[in-house]
This record gives sequence, structure tokens and C-alpha cells, in this order.
Amino acid sequence: MVGNGVNSTNNKAVLLVVNAQTGAVIREIDTGAGSASQPNGLFAPTAILGADGKSIAYAYAGDLLGNVWKFDMTATNPASWTVKRLFQAKSADGTGAPQPITGGVTIATNPVTYQRWVFFGTGRFMTVSDTNDKAPLMQGLYGFEDTDAQLQYSDLVKRTIINTGASQSGYPVRTFEPKADLNPGAKGWYVSLPAGGERIIQDAQLVANALVTASMIPETNICDATGSGYINAVDAFTGTSLGTLFDLNNDGSTADNNVGGVARWLRGCRWACRRCRSSSTGR
Repeated sequence: MVGNGVNSTNNKAVLLVVNAQTGAVIREIDTGAGSASQPNGLFAPTAILGADGKSIAYAYAGDLLGNVWKFDMTATNPASWTVKRLFQAKSADGTGAPQPITGGVTIATNPVTYQRWVFFGTGRFMTVSDTNDKAPLMQGLYGFEDTDAQLQYSDLVKRTIINTGASQSGYPVRTFEPKADLNPGAKGWYVSLPAGGERIIQDAQLVANALVTASMIPETNICDATGSGYINAVDAFTGTSLGTLFDLNNDGSTADNNVGGVARWLRGCRWACRRCRSSSTGR
């Protein structure tokens, strides 16, 4: 299974299901999203196996227009496979421009409720105009429950990144909100990335209940290999801080009691994100 990617002739987001042995196309599942004025494309899908442990039951993928799609492939006849939109990510708390999803989505089961969750970051880095985009709060990180229906921003809890501009042991750091449960009835959370031009173009990794992903902040020059970003880690099912993960003061322990000069709570610890810088020298 592959997404059709960018520059499709029909400007739509399409999932291609191909026989790996013969190359024959088993089914093209067109989401119908996209047009000549708003060209679209589907990116890397994530598959979920069925009860037999070997057949794909569902696939999830994001597209250039911020849509998260769920493909139902439980029917034995490929002609009966279906697709539905679970969410559309937009800036300005859902009232702004679509947020492209160019990295893969991550799927996990909440160990408390046993409900399937979908996680992803938004952003793109493919053209000169992408590099020149330095506006803050335009992209975000999301986590929500798969209810098998389309969710709205009113179904999610807005989280924030605080303590920005601080440093710890020479590293720029920032923190997420203290540990807190979702509001009653909420189906997920989202947080906007505060740095100018910050975006996420990779899939997130899940370690126990820790959701970890790197964001990037490109330089203005498209030919410049340097840039910066943050390694972000949050509680996957609340969007807030969890226990410690980073050793910010290089003492061999992750039990740092202060982050950027702000004391952490011993319970519901605030979560630090270490800023990293890359260059053409490989540092």
C-alpha cells in the first residue's frame, strides 16, 4: 500500500493497493479530496492487521490538505473497500489554512480504554515557498481517538507549549502543560508549534505512553543544510507532560527538577524539549 503522493494528474489523494509479487493494482481508493485549485496527494499509510493477524483490516493516512483518512479493508472483495475522513487539521484552531500531513500517522491503543488512537504532526518541506514560511503557530501536533466518525476541533482539548525561550545546561528548552486528564467527553488533544516556521515532517514514535517526535525549523536559504528544531515528548493520551525522559544537565539521570529555571512538579512533571541543530558537517 502506498499513497499517490504529490503532483498527481487528478490532484486527488488516492491510496494504491498493489500486489507485491506481480505489481498489479488491486484497487485505487480515491478519497475525492483535491482539485486543480487545491492539488492534493496522499502520504505514507499505516496499516492495522485484522483478527487473523495477517490480513490488513484498516489503513490510516494523511494528505496535503490536512485530512486524516481511514480506509476500511475488512471486506473480502476489494471493490467493497471504503474510506472516510476522521479529521481535517487547520491552523488557527480549525479556522485557518489546511495543515499538510506529509509524515506518516502513528496508531496505538490506549491501555486504559482499549480504544485506538491516531497521532500525527503537520507541515511540509518540499518547495522554496515552504522554506520561506516563517510564521509561528501554523503547524501542530495531534492525538485523537478513532471513533469511526469525523471529529471537529470542539471534540479536542487545546494544549499549549509554555516556558519558551528558556535554556538548560546550554540547551534551549521549553515545556508542555503539567500533567492533566482530558476534559470529560473530549476525544483527543492538539498543540500548536510556537516557533516561527516550525513544522513536523516525520511520523511520531510511541514508547509506552510517551509520544516522541522531532520538529524542524528550516533556514531561509533553501540551499543551506543548516536548521534547528525540537525533540518533543508528551503523554500520548493527554497531550501534557509525563515523567522524565531527557537528561538535560548531563548527570546520568533524567530526574531533572528544573527546566529552564522553572521548577517541575514532582507529580505531573513539566516536559522538556531539547532543541537540536543540524549542519552539513553532520553535527
